Amino acid sequence: MGDVRNQSQAWAIEIEDVEGEYKAPQSASSYLQTLRSGSELSKSKEAIERNVFTGSIGQVKPRTGMFAASGTIACEFRAASTEGGAPEFDKLIKSALGGKRTLATGATLAGSTTSVLKVTDASLWKSGDIVMIKVAGKFHMSPIILVNETDDELTLLVPLADAPEAGTVISAATVYHAAEVGHDPLSITRYYEKKVRQYMPGTRVTSMALSQFATGQTPILTFGLGGLSFEQDLHTQAHNPSYSEVLPPIALSACVFMDGVKTHVNEVSFSLENTLAYKTSTCAPNGRIASTIASRRVTGTLNPYMPDDSVGNFQKFKTDQSFSLFFSARLPKSTEGEIENVIAVYIPNCTITEISDTDADGLIQESISFAASLGANASPEIFVATI
Repeated sequence: MGDVRNQSQAWAIEIEDVEGEYKAPQSASSYLQTLRSGSELSKSKEAIERNVFTGSIGQVKPRTGMFAASGTIACEFRAASTEGGAPEFDKLIKSALGGKRTLATGATLAGSTTSVLKVTDASLWKSGDIVMIKVAGKFHMSPIILVNETDDELTLLVPLADAPEAGTVISAATVYHAAEVGHDPLSITRYYEKKVRQYMPGTRVTSMALSQFATGQTPILTFGLGGLSFEQDLHTQAHNPSYSEVLPPIALSACVFMDGVKTHVNEVSFSLENTLAYKTSTCAPNGRIASTIASRRVTGTLNPYMPDDSVGNFQKFKTDQSFSLFFSARLPKSTEGEIENVIAVYIPNCTITEISDTDADGLIQESISFAASLGANASPEIFVATI
């Protein structure tokens, strides 16, 4: 007999075929490379006190009720190994947001301008999708803010420096977006020493938060979890995990845009909170038989430097004027000006809820807290793309 070592962990995620029915890891690619700190599973049982006389001031043995299963998974905020592919945390972010689209590769431009792209079939994209235009030596990132299917045109939030030549390629992408449905139930598995198995069936993602998107740091994505039940047993791990070898980005050359205008900040973050509603039944062994996402809320922060010729951010705060927020991180290619393994975030409608002045080594930063809201026709509050 030996002791279980902390570094021996292996985590796996599977989308359940039937909610609440545990699905074990199916292959080596089912595993997710988590951070050593910030990833955990928690279990507890409700204590039900018995209010009876015993002739003593002591407590009688209580009964225990439903399991409460929860956890967190923290991972590096990094893209896939192939252009436009899904990242390792694909199942988690899909469960958190609900919506997912895969944009075809190899689309080429015709007679475009700096802000309007001419394509063969504009119906392949939706407003909010994030694209990379692969101009030689000047790769360019931007969300799409308008899709004109009649004229096959895509309008960009962030314009290019120059109109792209005909034949310029738009990259492939996987885009995740907030949706009303599609929040897949998951089975979460953690192995210790390849033989002690813990698993949480019927899991939903209760939160998703981006942190450490700060100058010179490695951004981190953390998922909060809520499950229907929890089990632990001795079971041999069937696979050796196959982890992505893509390096995580560093928040350098990772520009932030407010309303499409490049804005110098030292840090930006967001948090999505999903409220779970549990369906319970006296017939269920653990009381809970299903869950659903009842509501969601997206908030965030950023800290732009205060200019001496504008009070624009205060005016946004004072008048409840919405602004868009777009930022991305990437790895540089060997050719200057070209990038790969990009991961990007677009929040179209942000409202400032709090603003304060902060001393940053003698410079004043505006510490802004914001809340995201639905757009026209209930368009999604947030988009995350891997390119």
